[in-house]
Amino acid sequence: MMGKRELVEVVEELKSSGTWMVPAGCKSVDVFIVGGGGSGASSGPERGG
Repeated sequence: MMGKRELVEVVEELKSSGTWMVPAGCKSVDVFIVGGGGSGASSGPERGG
């Protein structure tokens, strides 16, 4: 059985040119990634409604 663990929430914005270092004492990381999208581009002809 695992002992009690402390949960620490940290939010960081990462840039493509940056490097992320694992904090000292870190045993696991949960990651939520949001992509930049398509800059409003369309993949086909515009259709009116």
